[in-house]
Amino acid sequence: VGILAKTVPPMVTAGAWRISTTSNAEEFPQGDSESARQRLIAALNKLRPNEAAMRAKWIEDEQGWHKLPPRAWPPIQPKANEVPALRAQLEAAKCLPAGATMNTPECKQMIFHLASGLIFASVDPT
Repeated sequence: VGILAKTVPPMVTAGAWRISTTSNAEEFPQGDSESARQRLIAALNKLRPNEAAMRAKWIEDEQGWHKLPPRAWPPIQPKANEVPALRAQLEAAKCLPAGATMNTPECKQMIFHLASGLIFASVDPT
C-alpha cells in the first residue's frame, strides 16, 4: 500500500476503498438505483478475496508499461498542434465516428492518427 498510496489518490487506497464501497443503504435513494447499488456491492464483494493479488499485479503492470520496445508505439504520433488539422481531414473525408464498420481504410487510418495525437500529445478530446 505504501507505493500505491503515493501513486493513486487516497480514495482508492485499501482502507478508503473498503469504506467507500460498503455504505449503508440509507445513504442512497430507493428505487432503481438501489438495485444497481446492490449489484455493484455484490460484484465488489466477489472481487475482494483477490484484492491483494490484483493490486500487486496492477503495480507490476504499471512499472513495466514504459519499458515497451519502440515497435510497440505507433510510428506516427501527431503533435498537439496537428490535432485540429486531423479533425478537419476527417470532416472533409466525411468519415463516420470511430468504430463504425462502414469507414474506409483511409478514414480508419485518420481516426487512428487522431487518437494517437490525443493520447501522446495529452490533448483534451473536447
